[in-house]
Amino acid sequence: MGFAKNAERRLELNAARLDIGRPARVIELQGGSRATAKLNAMGIIPGAVIIKKSAAPLRGPVVLEKGAMTIAVGRDLAAKIIVQPMD
Repeated sequence: MGFAKNAERRLELNAARLDIGRPARVIELQGGSRATAKLNAMGIIPGAVIIKKSAAPLRGPVVLEKGAMTIAVGRDLAAKIIVQPMD
């Protein structure tokens, strides 16, 4: 049982590190109340499915798609979105 839990945990990463074009389910929002409130206002909540559309080089913004919305967030904020990639 412990191995399965660890294997599942390894599949989680933050949205800044997600491959472009790959859908993922939001598992957790890290950070303080200000960061989570900002993400909640954009509809980024646990259980939501997002797709990373692009990322600017050198710590620029990360562009995410959630449903019909396209959202640009700073790389630091994207790193607080813990996701599990989907196939």
